[in-house]
Amino acid sequence: MIVQATQEVAPENWRRALGIILDGLRAGAASPLPEPALIREQMHAAMLGLFKRR
Repeated sequence: MIVQATQEVAPENWRRALGIILDGLRAGAASPLPEPALIREQMHAAMLGLFKRR
């Protein structure tokens, strides 16, 4: 779902989601995330794009 929602506005953002998931499975300290968080405009565009695909 993340890949579908962000593929047009931030195509590499799936790396951030994967980093969060993997850190949750790892014991110890979290590692730096490979991608920055989406800015408000990117999040809005991603949600609109996902809604239009349905």
